[in-house]
Amino acid sequence: MFVYSLLQGDKVALCTDLPSKHFIKKDATYRLLGSSGRPEMHKDPELWTTRADFYKLDLETSSPLYVKLCQADSNGDCTLPAKVVLDANLVYDDVAKLGKEYAVDTIRTVRMKVGSTYIWYEYIRQPCVEHSFFRDAKRLIQGETRGSSSSPEEKRASMCGNPLSEIATPMCSAAGWETTKRDSLILCHYQGERMSYDSASALCQANGLEQSYPWEVKTWKAGKCQHGIAQEEFRSWANRSCELKVKVEFDTSQVALVHSPGADRSGKTTVENKVDIDTLNFFAVPWEGGLHPTSSQCLENDACVIHEEKYCICDTDTTTSQVYSMSSQVTSIDQLMSELNTGAADPSSFDGIYTDLGSCNIAGVSVYSKTGGSCESLLEDTIFAFEVNNKQFYLKNSKSVVTIQGSNFTFRNPVQFISLADPEVRDAYYETEEVLDSLFYDPSHAPFMSVRMIQRFGISNPSPGFIERVATAYKMGSYGQVGSNKYGDLSAMVAAILLDDESRALVLDTDQSHGALREPLIKVTSLFRSMGLQYNMPDRVPTLMAMEPDIVSMCMCCLFV
Repeated sequence: MFVYSLLQGDKVALCTDLPSKHFIKKDATYRLLGSSGRPEMHKDPELWTTRADFYKLDLETSSPLYVKLCQADSNGDCTLPAKVVLDANLVYDDVAKLGKEYAVDTIRTVRMKVGSTYIWYEYIRQPCVEHSFFRDAKRLIQGETRGSSSSPEEKRASMCGNPLSEIATPMCSAAGWETTKRDSLILCHYQGERMSYDSASALCQANGLEQSYPWEVKTWKAGKCQHGIAQEEFRSWANRSCELKVKVEFDTSQVALVHSPGADRSGKTTVENKVDIDTLNFFAVPWEGGLHPTSSQCLENDACVIHEEKYCICDTDTTTSQVYSMSSQVTSIDQLMSELNTGAADPSSFDGIYTDLGSCNIAGVSVYSKTGGSCESLLEDTIFAFEVNNKQFYLKNSKSVVTIQGSNFTFRNPVQFISLADPEVRDAYYETEEVLDSLFYDPSHAPFMSVRMIQRFGISNPSPGFIERVATAYKMGSYGQVGSNKYGDLSAMVAAILLDDESRALVLDTDQSHGALREPLIKVTSLFRSMGLQYNMPDRVPTLMAMEPDIVSMCMCCLFV
């Protein structure tokens, strides 16, 4: 989705780039749920936390995470803050690493025993986005599967998933699953656990099984971790590749995602509606040079087909590359903001993986690189850190481009907050906050606010210089001794309005264009009040119909507003 010249989610870290075990790293956030384990930002069934026989993520009292959430007072009693934000990476020694939380990719809720009572916390992952197109896609299955059945109610809905994303459960089977029907198990450390494809494969292997694409996954055979599969509460990884295609609308150049997971074992192809060939979930993308395929070009390309005479569906390739090879190519923060769109996590959350290279002669910027990088030889993983309007940015020296196979048509890989495979309430909040931030930090915001505030303080037609001075105070967060030196400080704006010469100079009172111009309707009603007009017929309501020519208020008519 576009917000002015940007894609919504630009400059936000990719979820696949978050540090390993991000739930115990700096800025990880936990919210107190109390004695009820039902999360507020995750869509987990209540039974997952209330049934005693279901797996839960319990913290040992010696766990660094338990200690941080407990925050014991001088008597050793847990204070249990309503919100806990980690101010540094938690340090796990060899003993602490034996805890269950250190074995998982991500956390949804944790349970800790305080005295004789169980207390729950919910982990709120930091804001991050996903690329709409990605490489090496794997098949995701939702719900029960019965490969020998052709019954339409036994539906297998499939889509593609990024194997690096923590979005699905494993499906583990004994060796020989490819040629022989084997029972499949859904394994987990806690109910509803999500993990990446490699972690799913490792969990299967640790239990003497293989990550598979089984013939059948049935609730009564798949173990306790399968609970919710019949209600399609989660998706599972399948050991099958999946293809990503793009659907281009000829008239608008907008695109939609089309996933092609292929036929299942029964020969049926059932794809999630939101990514099937008939999807109408179109969105705008920045095409390189503004060029997109026409109907004739679609026909000429073997990697494309025309669908319903209005759309072109094509195979895609996704590539990532670095933007800058050396720091001398960068001259300013404005250049970085203009040319880098991929965000990054705080380098300090990676446990020493990144080295601070200093500013590399870029004013106001700190450059961080992994081993092998330098100011003269930047890497794709290099991170530029800086502030703009008191907002911290971490930008990755990387760009991702989607190319239509067999052509030169390319567009920047769009990002999204809400995962198609594993949507959560949390990400809807983040998406809304990003839209508001995009408006708040837009360059037009400060002048717009300045004009409106000046008008509310009695000057209807402020001069450009007055507007600029007030907007500068708003952006800098200070005017004289007033303000917090932070972007968007209203106290600084008000001080700039009231103390400016244009507000206080008496000579301006002789200027007929200076002062407050009242709206036509307010002017008329004020005239009535000054004349002492009274109306003594309550059964008839007076109107001001057809007075536009007299009070010059045609501009205020709803047709023109």
